[in-house]
Amino acid sequence: MAESSKRLSRWSGSTDVGGAAPVEVSGSPVPYRIGPLEYQPLVFCKCKCKMKAARWISWSLDNLGCRYYRCIDKNLEEDYGFFEWLDPPTSKWIKDLLLDLKDTVFRLKREMGEAVVDEARERHFEEVELINQCLQRQLLNMDAQLEAKDKELVKKEEELEAMQKQLDALEVKMKGMKKPTKSTLPWCLAASFTCFPCSSTCFCTNTSFGTPSGTISRSRSICQTLISTWKMSSQ
Repeated sequence: MAESSKRLSRWSGSTDVGGAAPVEVSGSPVPYRIGPLEYQPLVFCKCKCKMKAARWISWSLDNLGCRYYRCIDKNLEEDYGFFEWLDPPTSKWIKDLLLDLKDTVFRLKREMGEAVVDEARERHFEEVELINQCLQRQLLNMDAQLEAKDKELVKKEEELEAMQKQLDALEVKMKGMKKPTKSTLPWCLAASFTCFPCSSTCFCTNTSFGTPSGTISRSRSICQTLISTWKMSSQ
Protein backbone atom coordinates (compact mmCIF):
# COMPACT_ATOMS: atom_id res chain seq x y z
CA MET A 1 0.00 0.00 0.00
CA ALA A 2 2.88 2.35 0.77
CA GLU A 3 4.47 1.59 -2.62
CA SER A 4 1.15 2.33 -4.29
CA SER A 5 1.00 5.72 -2.59
CA LYS A 6 4.53 6.52 -3.80
CA ARG A 7 3.59 5.63 -7.37
CA LEU A 8 0.44 7.73 -7.12
CA SER A 9 2.54 10.69 -6.02
CA ARG A 10 5.09 10.18 -8.81
CA TRP A 11 2.65 9.64 -11.66
CA SER A 12 0.14 12.34 -10.74
CA GLY A 13 0.53 15.62 -12.64
CA SER A 14 -0.12 19.04 -11.12
CA THR A 15 -3.41 20.64 -12.17
CA ASP A 16 -4.29 24.25 -12.85
CA VAL A 17 -7.08 26.27 -14.43
CA GLY A 18 -8.00 24.65 -17.73
CA GLY A 19 -7.04 21.07 -16.88
CA ALA A 20 -4.03 18.91 -16.02
CA ALA A 21 -0.50 20.05 -16.74
CA PRO A 22 1.67 17.94 -19.10
CA VAL A 23 3.48 15.11 -17.34
CA GLU A 24 6.90 13.82 -18.42
CA VAL A 25 6.93 10.02 -18.59
CA SER A 26 10.08 7.98 -19.13
CA GLY A 27 10.12 6.31 -22.55
CA SER A 28 7.46 8.60 -24.01
CA PRO A 29 8.52 10.94 -26.83
CA VAL A 30 6.04 13.61 -25.68
CA PRO A 31 4.63 14.61 -22.28
CA TYR A 32 1.25 13.24 -21.28
CA ARG A 33 -1.50 15.86 -21.62
CA ILE A 34 -3.31 14.05 -18.82
CA GLY A 35 -1.29 12.29 -16.15
CA PRO A 36 -1.53 8.50 -15.82
CA LEU A 37 -3.76 8.92 -12.74
CA GLU A 38 -5.53 12.19 -13.66
CA TYR A 39 -8.08 10.76 -16.09
CA GLN A 40 -11.84 10.42 -15.63
CA PRO A 41 -13.93 8.33 -15.20
CA LEU A 42 -12.09 6.11 -12.77
CA VAL A 43 -11.08 2.57 -13.68
CA PHE A 44 -10.14 0.28 -10.80
CA CYS A 45 -7.75 -2.64 -10.94
CA LYS A 46 -9.41 -6.03 -10.97
CA CYS A 47 -6.93 -7.35 -8.40
CA LYS A 48 -6.39 -7.33 -4.65
CA CYS A 49 -5.11 -3.74 -4.48
CA LYS A 50 -8.50 -2.32 -5.66
CA MET A 51 -6.70 0.93 -6.52
CA LYS A 52 -7.24 3.25 -9.46
CA ALA A 53 -5.48 1.81 -12.50
CA ALA A 54 -2.88 3.89 -14.30
CA ARG A 55 -3.61 4.81 -17.92
CA TRP A 56 -0.61 4.64 -20.22
CA ILE A 57 0.14 5.21 -23.92
CA SER A 58 1.76 2.39 -25.85
CA TRP A 59 4.69 3.26 -28.10
CA SER A 60 5.34 -0.26 -29.33
CA LEU A 61 5.34 -0.92 -33.09
CA ASP A 62 2.24 -3.11 -32.93
CA ASN A 63 0.07 -0.79 -30.81
CA LEU A 64 1.53 2.64 -31.49
CA GLY A 65 -0.50 5.43 -29.83
CA CYS A 66 -3.03 3.13 -28.14
CA ARG A 67 -3.94 3.76 -24.49
CA TYR A 68 -4.25 0.99 -21.92
CA TYR A 69 -4.90 0.48 -18.21
CA ARG A 70 -2.36 -1.18 -15.97
CA CYS A 71 -2.16 -1.87 -12.23
CA ILE A 72 -0.10 0.74 -10.37
CA ASP A 73 1.67 -2.12 -8.57
CA LYS A 74 3.23 -3.43 -11.78
CA ASN A 75 6.79 -4.70 -11.45
CA LEU A 76 6.15 -5.33 -7.74
CA GLU A 77 5.49 -8.55 -5.84
CA GLU A 78 1.84 -7.48 -5.41
CA ASP A 79 1.34 -7.18 -9.20
CA TYR A 80 -1.50 -9.48 -10.31
CA GLY A 81 -1.14 -8.64 -14.01
CA PHE A 82 -4.17 -6.40 -14.54
CA PHE A 83 -4.10 -5.09 -18.14
CA GLU A 84 -6.86 -3.65 -20.32
CA TRP A 85 -6.84 -1.78 -23.67
CA LEU A 86 -8.81 1.46 -23.97
CA ASP A 87 -8.31 2.22 -27.69
CA PRO A 88 -8.75 -0.13 -30.64
CA PRO A 89 -5.75 -0.94 -32.86
CA THR A 90 -4.73 1.93 -35.15
CA SER A 91 -4.62 1.73 -38.94
CA LYS A 92 -1.34 1.18 -40.74
CA TRP A 93 -1.28 4.76 -42.03
CA ILE A 94 -1.77 6.25 -38.55
CA LYS A 95 0.75 3.79 -37.15
CA ASP A 96 3.42 4.77 -39.71
CA LEU A 97 2.72 8.46 -39.15
CA LEU A 98 3.05 8.13 -35.39
CA LEU A 99 6.22 6.08 -35.83
CA ASP A 100 7.78 8.81 -38.00
CA LEU A 101 6.78 11.46 -35.49
CA LYS A 102 8.21 9.37 -32.67
CA ASP A 103 11.55 8.95 -34.47
CA THR A 104 11.68 12.67 -35.25
CA VAL A 105 11.01 13.64 -31.65
CA PHE A 106 13.65 11.24 -30.32
CA ARG A 107 16.16 12.49 -32.90
CA LEU A 108 15.54 16.11 -31.95
CA LYS A 109 15.85 15.26 -28.27
CA ARG A 110 19.10 13.43 -28.95
CA GLU A 111 20.46 16.37 -30.95
CA MET A 112 19.32 18.77 -28.26
CA GLY A 113 21.02 16.64 -25.65
CA GLU A 114 24.22 16.62 -27.71
CA ALA A 115 23.96 20.40 -28.08
CA VAL A 116 23.55 20.75 -24.34
CA VAL A 117 26.57 18.51 -23.81
CA ASP A 118 28.60 20.52 -26.32
CA GLU A 119 27.56 23.76 -24.65
CA ALA A 120 28.47 22.38 -21.23
CA ARG A 121 31.81 21.17 -22.59
CA GLU A 122 32.52 24.56 -24.15
CA ARG A 123 31.57 26.32 -20.93
CA HIS A 124 33.87 23.95 -19.04
CA PHE A 125 36.74 24.75 -21.42
CA GLU A 126 36.11 28.48 -20.93
CA GLU A 127 36.24 28.05 -17.16
CA VAL A 128 39.46 26.06 -17.45
CA GLU A 129 40.93 28.77 -19.69
CA LEU A 130 40.04 31.46 -17.15
CA ILE A 131 41.64 29.40 -14.39
CA ASN A 132 44.79 28.96 -16.49
CA GLN A 133 44.98 32.71 -17.16
CA CYS A 134 44.58 33.44 -13.46
CA LEU A 135 47.33 30.95 -12.60
CA GLN A 136 49.62 32.46 -15.24
CA ARG A 137 49.12 35.94 -13.77
CA GLN A 138 49.91 34.61 -10.32
CA LEU A 139 53.03 32.92 -11.69
CA LEU A 140 54.19 36.18 -13.33
CA ASN A 141 53.67 38.04 -10.06
CA MET A 142 55.67 35.42 -8.19
CA ASP A 143 58.47 35.63 -10.77
CA ALA A 144 58.57 39.43 -10.39
CA GLN A 145 58.74 39.12 -6.60
CA LEU A 146 61.53 36.53 -6.83
CA GLU A 147 63.47 38.75 -9.24
CA ALA A 148 63.16 41.72 -6.87
CA LYS A 149 64.37 39.56 -3.97
CA ASP A 150 67.32 38.33 -6.06
CA LYS A 151 68.32 41.93 -6.85
CA GLU A 152 68.07 42.84 -3.18
CA LEU A 153 70.19 39.81 -2.26
CA VAL A 154 72.86 40.79 -4.82
CA LYS A 155 72.91 44.32 -3.39
CA LYS A 156 73.35 42.98 0.13
CA GLU A 157 76.17 40.71 -1.02
CA GLU A 158 77.93 43.68 -2.66
CA GLU A 159 77.60 45.70 0.55
CA LEU A 160 79.00 42.81 2.59
CA GLU A 161 81.88 42.44 0.14
CA ALA A 162 82.69 46.16 0.41
CA MET A 163 82.61 45.97 4.21
CA GLN A 164 84.89 42.92 4.12
CA LYS A 165 87.37 44.84 1.96
CA GLN A 166 87.35 47.71 4.43
CA LEU A 167 87.96 45.29 7.30
CA ASP A 168 90.83 43.64 5.40
CA ALA A 169 92.42 47.03 4.67
CA LEU A 170 92.08 48.07 8.31
CA GLU A 171 93.66 44.82 9.45
CA VAL A 172 96.60 45.32 7.10
CA LYS A 173 97.00 48.88 8.34
CA MET A 174 96.98 47.75 11.97
CA LYS A 175 99.57 45.08 11.26
CA GLY A 176 101.85 47.73 9.73
CA MET A 177 101.83 49.84 12.90
CA LYS A 178 104.84 49.16 15.26
CA LYS A 179 104.22 48.74 18.96
CA PRO A 180 106.58 50.58 21.38
CA THR A 181 109.34 48.39 22.76
CA LYS A 182 111.33 48.58 25.99
CA SER A 183 114.45 49.75 24.15
CA THR A 184 112.69 52.83 22.76
CA LEU A 185 111.05 54.02 25.99
CA PRO A 186 112.46 57.48 27.01
CA TRP A 187 112.79 56.53 30.63
CA CYS A 188 114.53 54.07 32.92
CA LEU A 189 113.31 52.50 36.08
CA ALA A 190 114.66 52.53 39.62
CA ALA A 191 117.18 49.99 40.80
CA SER A 192 114.50 48.07 42.66
CA PHE A 193 112.56 47.60 39.35
CA THR A 194 113.57 46.37 35.94
CA CYS A 195 116.03 48.89 34.53
CA PHE A 196 115.71 50.14 30.91
CA PRO A 197 118.18 52.09 28.73
CA CYS A 198 117.55 55.81 28.93
CA SER A 199 118.89 59.14 27.85
CA SER A 200 121.16 61.40 29.86
CA THR A 201 118.18 63.08 31.47
CA CYS A 202 116.55 60.47 33.68
CA PHE A 203 114.51 60.21 36.84
CA CYS A 204 116.01 56.87 37.74
CA THR A 205 117.27 56.46 41.29
CA ASN A 206 120.13 54.30 40.15
CA THR A 207 123.25 55.90 41.65
CA SER A 208 125.28 54.86 38.65
CA PHE A 209 123.58 57.72 36.73
CA GLY A 210 124.52 60.21 39.40
CA THR A 211 120.95 60.85 40.52
CA PRO A 212 120.78 62.54 43.97
CA SER A 213 119.70 60.28 46.78
CA GLY A 214 117.09 62.82 47.93
CA THR A 215 114.88 62.04 44.91
CA ILE A 216 114.55 58.29 45.53
CA SER A 217 110.99 58.32 46.86
CA ARG A 218 109.66 60.64 44.17
CA SER A 219 111.50 58.84 41.36
CA ARG A 220 110.13 55.46 42.42
CA SER A 221 106.59 56.84 42.40
CA ILE A 222 107.12 58.18 38.90
CA CYS A 223 108.56 54.86 37.80
CA GLN A 224 105.55 52.98 39.20
CA THR A 225 103.20 55.24 37.23
CA LEU A 226 105.23 54.75 34.08
CA ILE A 227 105.21 50.98 34.55
CA SER A 228 101.42 50.89 34.88
CA THR A 229 100.99 53.08 31.80
CA TRP A 230 103.38 50.96 29.79
CA LYS A 231 101.65 47.71 30.77
CA MET A 232 98.23 49.09 29.75
CA SER A 233 99.52 50.31 26.38
CA SER A 234 101.25 47.01 25.62
CA GLN A 235 98.13 44.85 26.12
